[in-house]
Amino acid sequence: MPRIVLQAVVCFVVATAALAQTHVTPGRVGMVMVGKASDGFALATDSASTNADGTLSNAQKLLPAGKNGVVLFAGAVSIQDPVGRPVREEVSVARIASAWLDSHRDTTIQSAETEINAAVCKPVVSITRYFIPAAKGKAPRAVHASYQAKAGDAWILGGSRQNWKVTGSSIQELLGSFDSILKTAEEHSSKTARGPLAVIPPNRFATITLKEGFAVVNR
Repeated sequence: MPRIVLQAVVCFVVATAALAQTHVTPGRVGMVMVGKASDGFALATDSASTNADGTLSNAQKLLPAGKNGVVLFAGAVSIQDPVGRPVREEVSVARIASAWLDSHRDTTIQSAETEINAAVCKPVVSITRYFIPAAKGKAPRAVHASYQAKAGDAWILGGSRQNWKVTGSSIQELLGSFDSILKTAEEHSSKTARGPLAVIPPNRFATITLKEGFAVVNR
């Protein structure tokens, strides 16, 4: 999908929050209202959701989160590829959140906020390259790039060869491919490369998953 800024606000409300006055945030699609009373909250939403062809659909914008929380959606709750493309994709924040909440009925609002945001956000690889200053006393030059990552994508930074090929889509397959490439690079380095071109053991491996977070892997 094209890189589009999602014009949506996901509001997480928990029954211990406070609201002192009326705060208005204008938007293009639909309306959500939250009011704090002495004995709790009053909540209201419409159902408008815009489609790529300009039509409107109904969307559920008010979802319970555990016993004392709720998730509300304001603005566009779905991003769709333009009409006419051979293959069109859609990211529906409301459907992603609804599915997660349906399977976690005893969640807390804090967990819902963390997990839904993680489920909605696309995995991103962010790379910054630093270059030696052209003159003494100057700051290093930095070039930054971000890439949306999908299963099977891989990045290799460093090494003297340009024709490496990472294979696999599962975490274990990717780790195996990384292991093989590192060992091949180290074998080549021990015969030909010195100094800045060297690749040497020990090698270190890790994974990041939504369930476990960061974890070191011993191979």
